[in-house]
Amino acid sequence: MPLVPAHPARGCLERGRRGRGRGWGARKAELWAGQVAAGQAALREAAQVPGTGGAAAAQEHCFATNAARMRYGAYRAAGYSVGSGTVESACKRLVGTRAKGAGMRWSVDGVQAVLNLRAEELSGRWAQSSALTQTPLPVA
Repeated sequence: MPLVPAHPARGCLERGRRGRGRGWGARKAELWAGQVAAGQAALREAAQVPGTGGAAAAQEHCFATNAARMRYGAYRAAGYSVGSGTVESACKRLVGTRAKGAGMRWSVDGVQAVLNLRAEELSGRWAQSSALTQTPLPVA
């Protein structure tokens, strides 16, 4: 099942959770249905309320900035997975299994270097990448 590359609404809504009030469930339902414009309109209206307008205005700005990527209704209709659980699970399985074998000890830089090399190989860019790093040394 294909994945949506980013989950911008999550970040927008998470930042405003503490002061979200009763509108949280409605905003979430609108996004799930792909009605980003309705969510933006409600947040614009909420931004006019004294004392709570700052958080709502920030969320509305976030929605406006990311509206093109927040078409969750269309993504779901096309069969895409909307959420980060699948990617997080894959990272845990692939990276964790490879880097946490019996007796293995890695520094952060060391495991990142190996993961970078694996990514180049698996993406079919090994020859291109290695050609860039194998520059002849100058003759003294």
